[in-house]
Amino acid sequence: MQKNIMKRMRTLLVIMALAAPLAGAESSGPLKAGCRIAIIGDSITEQRLYSNYIESYLLACCPELKAEVFQFGWSGEVAAGFEKRMGNDMAWFKPTLATICFGMNDGRYSRLTPENERQFEGALRNILTAFKQNGTFAVVGGPGAVDTRYFQGRPSDPSVTAEIYNETLSRLSAVASNLAAEAGFKFAGLHQVMMQAMARAKQARGNDYAVCGKDGIHPSPNGHLIMAYAFLKAMGVSGDIGTISMSMKDGRAAATSGHKVLAAACGRVELESTRYPYCFNRRLRSSAAERSADPSDAASMLPFIPFNQELNRLILKVDGLAWEKAKVRWGAQSKVFSKGELETGINLAAEFADGTPFAEAFTKVQQTVAFKQEFETLLVKGWLTKVPAMEKLMNGDARADAGLHGASAQLIGAWASLRAAAAAAAVPVKHSILIEKAE
Repeated sequence: MQKNIMKRMRTLLVIMALAAPLAGAESSGPLKAGCRIAIIGDSITEQRLYSNYIESYLLACCPELKAEVFQFGWSGEVAAGFEKRMGNDMAWFKPTLATICFGMNDGRYSRLTPENERQFEGALRNILTAFKQNGTFAVVGGPGAVDTRYFQGRPSDPSVTAEIYNETLSRLSAVASNLAAEAGFKFAGLHQVMMQAMARAKQARGNDYAVCGKDGIHPSPNGHLIMAYAFLKAMGVSGDIGTISMSMKDGRAAATSGHKVLAAACGRVELESTRYPYCFNRRLRSSAAERSADPSDAASMLPFIPFNQELNRLILKVDGLAWEKAKVRWGAQSKVFSKGELETGINLAAEFADGTPFAEAFTKVQQTVAFKQEFETLLVKGWLTKVPAMEKLMNGDARADAGLHGASAQLIGAWASLRAAAAAAAVPVKHSILIEKAE
């Protein structure tokens, strides 16, 4: 059904174009309840991976925020390109928060020249000034990194190695950091975070383990997880998905907001949760060793960034244990922990990362987000950006203008329906935890 809807929307966009020449997860930062978030960037953003991770996190892990997200990725974009069209393309959305990821193309894949630096600085400053004037808080990412193994430069200048271009990106990142501070905005520091994670990952996995993609520029899912981590941290999410407390003495259990205890007795608790832990939908048919070396498995990056520790904490605490070790069964999986570990608290999201009772529901959230974000790319690039040129061509024709504006309203209404469907996909999940003596 979704494929048919998308096919019809593509057809509608083509027809219109032809016709118109005719924790809880409370935030300590800029992320607030009811926020409208614009995710802005170049082709790396248009890959719709880190943008999906961010939106899926907000919908499933922080549903009480009721955040609305729209991704504005545009392949080949530089800061100056977005500066020229932002007033038109974003006018209807009116974001309260924006993440910005430019610099990869602004460096022109060369040694940084004063002119390229000046253009990047001027355009980014103007973007941030416009956001500030409109009451939009910005989280400035700066550029990411190129892969130290796979980046091969450009045919026009093969002498530009990964080391040289990462130096260019580092300097552009410093420009972005200074401008963010100047405007009173947050800086996410994508380049630094990606370089550090890439160094740790390649040391452990080998140099052939791609972090910024096999083309050296466009990250695989593992690299996009780094980007999502950096942006979510800068947004100020607490990472507290919830805490479940169990007493083996009296059989009672309690849970924090977002989790409801349905029944508890004899080391077993049944719950219903509206707040999910973030899930990594791993390809369990392959071996653990194969998954850990697979860049397309976002979870293969977990050993090298503190995602679960800082952003994904669903804690289980158990007191009154009569044994030194206990087996925790959560859903279809079980694992043994010491009495001390359970009394202190274990992070279910991290300990059961290969599959949780939320995995299937979380996959549905990500799928609906992916469908919505694909529509967003079509909406912006296939229609909204073209409307001013169509209006100019029609030279004040009132009937044509009304048709253009009506079509825009219909498409934006279709987007709102997709946004509602993505939010509705995060349904309550029932699950149970069983504590037993370890054999």
